[in-house]
Amino acid sequence: LDRRAESEPSECDVLFFGSSSIRMWSTLAEDMAPLKVINRGYGGATLRDIFYNYERVFAHYQPKAIVLFCDNDISGDPNHDVTIAENIDLYRMIFTRLSKEYPDAPRYFLSIKYTESRKGIRHKQQILNEMMQEIAERTGLFTYVDVNSLLLNEDGNPDPKYFLGDRLHITREAYALWAEE
Repeated sequence: LDRRAESEPSECDVLFFGSSSIRMWSTLAEDMAPLKVINRGYGGATLRDIFYNYERVFAHYQPKAIVLFCDNDISGDPNHDVTIAENIDLYRMIFTRLSKEYPDAPRYFLSIKYTESRKGIRHKQQILNEMMQEIAERTGLFTYVDVNSLLLNEDGNPDPKYFLGDRLHITREAYALWAEE
């Protein structure tokens, strides 16, 4: 168990975890009020990290619902990326474990967002999102939540008004859209 978990209450309405897009959601508690939420996002998180550190991430918490967003396993880095199939296997292993350990807690997968900084892998992101939606519908392990389409313009490309200067992370306005979804 890490120090961060030890300093937080164990019970919450919703546990958010994943990569920097969760970590940087500075208004999460305000956006989700009156729900009591805990933000366990960290920069650079991959599903491999989350799976390996599962006990450290989850052992302390007793959430009523769980939300996962992690888009770093397929990022366009040939030395770092896993295949779509490996990515899906990692999600499935995490959600299967969550369903066993938190059987009464609904689990949510936030779709991978398209970004200009990762434009070259958009086809992989699209396939992953479609497959995750199908798995959610077929298995009931989690609920698929399409947050990606909220950030796109009429042409289906990321709308710059929802992205920070790095063209990867999202703005306060984008988080407000995610919260509504």
